Amino acid sequence: MEDPGPPGSGFKTRRLRLHPLGAGDRALYLRLYGDPATMREVGTALAPAAAARAFDAVLATLATDPPGAAYWVLRDAAGEGFGLMALVFDAARASAELGLLLPPSRQDRGYASEAIGGLLPRLRAFPGLASVWTRHREGHHGAAGLMRRTGFVADGNRDGYARWRLDRAGWPARPGFASVPERE
Repeated sequence: MEDPGPPGSGFKTRRLRLHPLGAGDRALYLRLYGDPATMREVGTALAPAAAARAFDAVLATLATDPPGAAYWVLRDAAGEGFGLMALVFDAARASAELGLLLPPSRQDRGYASEAIGGLLPRLRAFPGLASVWTRHREGHHGAAGLMRRTGFVADGNRDGYARWRLDRAGWPARPGFASVPERE
């Protein structure tokens, strides 16, 4: 079984290579956050200038000590970057929001389950992190299924979003626990 490595390092799953986000990933970030189809279930697509400011803010957060977040680029076996996954820590670093952004052309292929399944055991390397939470628009059944498959527990609805939580006790000890579903 693969060693999880340091908290913000890259890692591999069966079909994916996840690399830490860097300055060279600006075009991918802007493309994903600016695409209305990709953002359909997340929020309003960003105008290019707003997406560029958001990217610069992410890089600044990654440069703090300790980093206020961890971001990964999802790459396929050919090395093409196509999606993003992030953990954004609260001020005490006791909890973090997990986010995943995939374009429609890469959805419904099991990539989200595989990426989250590869990340969860690595969360143990973040000292003091007790829980991870996530959210999606209410009624987004695909995201709800993804959360259930990866072990998250429903944590109510607020402000039009369904929230999910996974406490440290629910994190697997090793990578590779999640099966790759046919649909998500």
